[in-house]
Amino acid sequence: MRSRGFSADGVTFSCILKSCGSLGDLERGQALHTEIVGNPQFERDVLVGTALVDMYAKCGALGNAQEVFDGLTERNVITWTALIAGYVQHGHGEEALNCFELMKCAGFSPNAITFSCCLKACGIVGDLQKGKEIHAQMLKENLMDKHVLAANAVVDMYAKCGDLKTAQDVFDNLHVRDVVSWNTLITGYAQRSFAKEALSCFDLMLSDGFLPNRVTYASILKACGSLGALERGQEVHAQILKHLALENDIQITNVLIDMYAKSGAFDKAHKLIDEASSRDVVSWTSLITGYIDHGLGEGALNCYEQMQLEGLVPDAITFACIIKACCAVGIVVIGQGIHCNIVQLGYSESTTDVSTALINMYASFGLLSEAQYLFNSMPLQDISTWSALMAGYSQLGKDADVFCLHEKMIAEGTRPDAITLTIILNACNHKGRLDKGEMYFEVVSSSFGIIPNSDHYTCMIDMYGRAGQLHQAAAVINQMPLSASVTMWVALFDSSRKDRKAELEDLFFEDLDSLYCFGPESCTNPSFYFEQLGIGSFKYY
Repeated sequence: MRSRGFSADGVTFSCILKSCGSLGDLERGQALHTEIVGNPQFERDVLVGTALVDMYAKCGALGNAQEVFDGLTERNVITWTALIAGYVQHGHGEEALNCFELMKCAGFSPNAITFSCCLKACGIVGDLQKGKEIHAQMLKENLMDKHVLAANAVVDMYAKCGDLKTAQDVFDNLHVRDVVSWNTLITGYAQRSFAKEALSCFDLMLSDGFLPNRVTYASILKACGSLGALERGQEVHAQILKHLALENDIQITNVLIDMYAKSGAFDKAHKLIDEASSRDVVSWTSLITGYIDHGLGEGALNCYEQMQLEGLVPDAITFACIIKACCAVGIVVIGQGIHCNIVQLGYSESTTDVSTALINMYASFGLLSEAQYLFNSMPLQDISTWSALMAGYSQLGKDADVFCLHEKMIAEGTRPDAITLTIILNACNHKGRLDKGEMYFEVVSSSFGIIPNSDHYTCMIDMYGRAGQLHQAAAVINQMPLSASVTMWVALFDSSRKDRKAELEDLFFEDLDSLYCFGPESCTNPSFYFEQLGIGSFKYY
């Protein structure tokens, strides 16, 4: 164009900048920016200014995007949306929502795309309340019926924030659905480990005449892997083979490897990886993870060795997984060798997952000084790191250290989670500190919004049983909002066997019949325990 004597106008620059953003060609985009700067023709051209913001944002140069945006004399809703979308695209949800608030303060009305981007931001940061506010505003403006993109974003926001019931309700009330609508709900269920619900949605999607795409297959294979539903996974695999465009897709191949590995079909997983036209670190990491999940540490280590022979460099996720394999085989020397590789590649201090895995490995081998050194050398500790170290001390019976670490963790501003509470309750149980256990159960769960789960209630039942307070243990089973698990009944009855003076016939259980569902051969059958205790009858209501 230029070689023929034509000069570029605002529309031309905007189109070329858009291409640079789509290709991620930051260098070319910056060269165009240099041409634009100082040209009075474009100083007030909102089209060119917006294109510059969009180009920098898409290329990940968010500082440049913000700088250009701040220097614009003219902005419109598309300019604001370009900046918001850039922050969302690169996972900066808080910044995106801050821009959204500034945009409204500046008097601009969001459009459907703006709302969609902000809903994604809510999903990134888990801000359900803000998402509900945006949803309400969209309903007022009737955007849900007019724009399926915006409607899908609402479903996605609720799913990512963990409110799958509302996500399903919104989906059910959509007047128009497309394959993205179905994918959003299926992915939401799969990512939250509601695999059966994901499969049900997939079946409904097919019955409604929608054709699955790559996203659908990836999510549904994840669900099959979570359930260990090998037969169903093979059916989906057969469907994929009918779509030639997907046959040599490395991402789908990796998800298939993951599904087969999680289902324990390692021969099929290896066949896939051997026949793949290309394989990467993710391919091998999926297989390694499958071996670890099935307690086959040697298989994982063999895969790790083969991966290295192919010249593939492990990433942080691979290292975090293979360290677990070292724990499974119980050979600390292998773990130390991998630790050296990690340090050489610079992962130990920069990646929390790797550091946490190393701390857990050294702690499991009883090398607490090494675990503590790694912990202290980390620039930042998160809840998983604290929990790994606490679990190590607990495993070696150093429960006083567990309590100290817990208090220090809270003092430094890290909120405990469900795993931390389990570790603390186990420490109380080891020490026979029922009073401390009751305090932690009540205070920690209420102060930090932790909803007690089956592990927590089992700890309390066992703690009361060990203290000889069988009636209190039974009260926990009857009053908790969960159905009693096998482990809970075993904990209670084992305590009863140790205290033969207990008058078990005076205990009242509401759901003792549920024990029989595990079969007469199961050790959870009450008659086994009654026979041991010499009790012929058991009264329950």
